[in-house]
Amino acid sequence: MSGRRVSKRRHAGEGPSAPSYDHRRFISKEAENYHNAIVLKRKLVKERGLVGYEEIMHQRHWEEYMAKSGVGNKTLVREFYANLRFTDHYHQTVTVRGADVDFSAETINGLFGTPQINEPNEYNEFAKEPPTLQTISEIICTGPPEWVQSAYNEPVGIPRTFLTHEAWDWLRFINARLYPSSHSSKVNKDRAIILYAIFTDVPLDVGRYIHDAIRKSARGGLSVSLYFPNLITTLCEREGIVNQPGDELIQPDTTINEENRAPPPPPAQRRQRRPREPGMEDRMSRVEDGLRNLQLQHERHMLEHQRLRVEQRQCWTALYDHLQVPPDRRPQFAPDEPEEPAPDDIGPDD
Repeated sequence: MSGRRVSKRRHAGEGPSAPSYDHRRFISKEAENYHNAIVLKRKLVKERGLVGYEEIMHQRHWEEYMAKSGVGNKTLVREFYANLRFTDHYHQTVTVRGADVDFSAETINGLFGTPQINEPNEYNEFAKEPPTLQTISEIICTGPPEWVQSAYNEPVGIPRTFLTHEAWDWLRFINARLYPSSHSSKVNKDRAIILYAIFTDVPLDVGRYIHDAIRKSARGGLSVSLYFPNLITTLCEREGIVNQPGDELIQPDTTINEENRAPPPPPAQRRQRRPREPGMEDRMSRVEDGLRNLQLQHERHMLEHQRLRVEQRQCWTALYDHLQVPPDRRPQFAPDEPEEPAPDDIGPDD
């Protein structure tokens, strides 16, 4: 019987046993789908530097931690987070392009040269019974602040405008490097505690905080950013992973080591100048100030809305009690949507 013989040789990646996803980049079809549908739409928050305050930096041995970051690889970081989403929670490594990348707290502390805080964890013990917001405000604020109130009229934060310049610089550092957040108009209680701890020499386990923040970022949705792209790129490079053609790179910001160089000498003569016309930076600054004010007004309106919602529910409950309506016959109110993730969503796991 004549006919064309079918070759037994097949190209790599073909045939019925070949995976239905890009196994060079992802650990499963679910990870690839999650990457394409969710991760690609999430923004990256790159590490930023800090101006001044070398005394605290040297005292805590954070020199390497606050040194200049290398170039980040956005493509690689997104693959890292997509695969981590489908990696067992107890694993300290995640597979990226065929290599096991260690992102444990110990590895991060070793990379940065930051101290490993052994048990008992002094910061955790401190955070369980922290000082009152009144005591904290005396350290980090320029004066008595106007507290951000909860729906139950309890102080839950401090407006950023009441912070000292030093505390504001450290808050920006915390938001970008230790306790990621894109919200800067107010300081919630957890960040206020961290600021107080920094100024009062309470030990902080940098590696543990970053490790937990990476894990919780991987579990987040579209509204949660992808953090520490420069660090994750460095951890991948330590395992021999190199940039591939087509990878999207991200340049680092300036850091404390560059920004703290001695300033140039003042000019010998200062000529009288006409007042300069407002430039782009001035206009942007006014716009940013206006946006911050609008955001503060929005937050106050949201708090008032929450207070009125609680009062409304209390009135309905009193009415149903008066009319003796059974609990199973009463309408159920839908829960309010949170304005942002709860503070406990980022920070060390218990």
